[in-house]
Amino acid sequence: MPRGGGGTFQNVPGTTVSPNTTIQSAWANAFSADVETTFNTAWPVSLGGTGGTSPVSSSDSLSTKGANIASAATTDLSGATGRFVHITGTSTITSFGTSAAGVERSVVFDGILTVTHNATTLILPGESNIVTGAGDTATLFSEGSGNWRMTSFIRAGSINNDAKGVTIASAASIALGTSTGNFVDISGTTNISSLGTAAVGVEKTIRFLGVLVLINSANLALYSSLSLTTYNGLIMTFRSLGAGAWVETSQTVNSGTWTPAIAIGTPGNITIGYSVQTGGYTKVGRLVKLDFNLVTSTFTHTTASGSLTITGVPTPAASITNRNGYGSVVFQGVNKAAYSNVTPGVFASSPSTITMLCTAMGQNATGLLVTDCPTGGTVVFQGTLTYEAAS
Repeated sequence: MPRGGGGTFQNVPGTTVSPNTTIQSAWANAFSADVETTFNTAWPVSLGGTGGTSPVSSSDSLSTKGANIASAATTDLSGATGRFVHITGTSTITSFGTSAAGVERSVVFDGILTVTHNATTLILPGESNIVTGAGDTATLFSEGSGNWRMTSFIRAGSINNDAKGVTIASAASIALGTSTGNFVDISGTTNISSLGTAAVGVEKTIRFLGVLVLINSANLALYSSLSLTTYNGLIMTFRSLGAGAWVETSQTVNSGTWTPAIAIGTPGNITIGYSVQTGGYTKVGRLVKLDFNLVTSTFTHTTASGSLTITGVPTPAASITNRNGYGSVVFQGVNKAAYSNVTPGVFASSPSTITMLCTAMGQNATGLLVTDCPTGGTVVFQGTLTYEAAS
């Protein structure tokens, strides 16, 4: 056969002819038959062929799985023995070596390691570092001169990066941009002032597992522009503005109930009983909307004096100059001369108390007094109120 044992072409012995001599048909026909067989047989990769006899088999012959490559600062894919390889180990990768432009490699990461983004030499999706997990896969193309571009990265068990990542312990600065998923838990109670760096547009959702303070700043812009105290189960979403700056884009609603109660400046001998005493609230970030419903069954006094307020506000108001919280109320059992309106408000001077403010045309606003509510009557306060919380 024209191919030797190594797959290279060889002349059939005895086929060399001399000038001016007759070519014998026996060996000439055998030689032609061998050439015909060679050109009708799949050529191996070593001779520039594919080794296949159909488009699929040809592609399969070139799409081989290579030997595992151990992770290292430079994990050299140019020496891979196949287009598809596993990368073992946990060493941080900063380079994939040097290959001709256009070379493609598909890899599986067998362990947890960091692939470091570089705007020139190692361009990653999201333009931020990637922390891999076992079974994660990626496709890379060489740009030449030691530069690589990762065109896809898929988490094991997920079609995208929206899988839940490894829990991050709270610290003054956390590396949210390199989290292993777009949804992560934050454990601990250490206050946070920075979420680290990430490319512009990267979005992460956080669930807090403890109580801590998110410190509002130019690099951690919260919706209320004020620092926020978290609670167990609070979910917030942040988007990166680049250069270590993040902005809050959404937050889960926190709602619950509270028990309002009438409080008197100097109680004296007052007796108060309730037939209705309920309240509810909704808190989004630091914005609080609460409602209250008080109907007395007993309201008697002869020596009580001073202000009449409502206590039990679930979240204290923020101390912000000229930013008080007001609402509206339906009332009964109030008789204050020259005044016709009652407005509930929460003020920085008394952040956990609802002050009942009396108003009327041509009158200065003044607080409601217990003596404005006659003894023996039924006092009713049913209202809503919106204000900004302290945290």
